[in-house]
Amino acid sequence: MGMIKAMTFNVRIDVDKGANEFRLRKHRIAELINTEKPDVVGFQEANNKMREDLSDLLEGYYVVGCGRESNYRGESAAVAYRKDRFELLKLDNFWLSATPYIPGSRYGEDQSPCPRITTALLLIEKRDGKPFWFINTHLDHIGSTARLLGVTQLMQFISQQKEPAILVGDFNAGPAAKEIRAISANEHLGLVDVTENIRGTFHDWGHMDRMSKIDYIFTSLPCDISKTVAYPDDAPNGTYYSDHLPVCAFIDAT
Repeated sequence: MGMIKAMTFNVRIDVDKGANEFRLRKHRIAELINTEKPDVVGFQEANNKMREDLSDLLEGYYVVGCGRESNYRGESAAVAYRKDRFELLKLDNFWLSATPYIPGSRYGEDQSPCPRITTALLLIEKRDGKPFWFINTHLDHIGSTARLLGVTQLMQFISQQKEPAILVGDFNAGPAAKEIRAISANEHLGLVDVTENIRGTFHDWGHMDRMSKIDYIFTSLPCDISKTVAYPDDAPNGTYYSDHLPVCAFIDAT
């Protein structure tokens, strides 16, 4: 099958005003993706209208995933994949909770009021490919325990599949956090942090000198981590892609 160009991209929910309203940012986002042509992209924070806009603007992609609220609306962990390259074998939307198929459910503990959703796709290349899971998530921004429970649930999901996995998302935790270390420490799954050399991803609208690393790509497939890139953002006219940098890895799926 060759190389998979996999991206994670928190596109920031459409709540900002001025130069960073999504109606202004969406064209830059689409231009980046249409130019770089990643094979599969995990978006975080895209609401219903944002998903519609991305579906309209991205060239040659299907965009799938639903909102995290109990009515299937609101922020999502949507995934875009190249329609010319992949066939979708399975699609699974589940909530990070003790009742993952009850929409809008969440962990108690220290989790924020926000439900957290994961979108998982089993994809296969149309030409002599092998199936693999692409799993996109967005962990809680408040609770470390909630994040650890979410990570445990994700690892359980991956362990139940026979196919290899690419796990991406906004994990809302730095590399030293126990919820992040738990992923790489699981020798059974063999998930490697291919963003290990990326120093920062969340810049909070241009504070590049104090970025934090909270966006990740993990995989059990071979990957040269030296090729992983966080795309810089020079914000022409003061309009950024997002308050996060998009991150892309090159994963060997042969």
